[in-house]
Amino acid sequence: MTTKIQKENRSLEETINASKKLLSSKDKPLDENLTVELKNEVSTAEKKKQVIPKIKKNKRHQ
Repeated sequence: MTTKIQKENRSLEETINASKKLLSSKDKPLDENLTVELKNEVSTAEKKKQVIPKIKKNKRHQ
């Protein structure tokens, strides 16, 4: 299960990074409204990333 979440997080991170690169570009978009929409989508994608808590291993006492 954690492997699937890690894979999805990596995919989201790649998409977020590519989107941020486009947003920081000096190139002017064909439609300014798309810039606002992309910023909103990046924000939404960042919220979808899942945090996987670290689990401490317990030593059993006999």
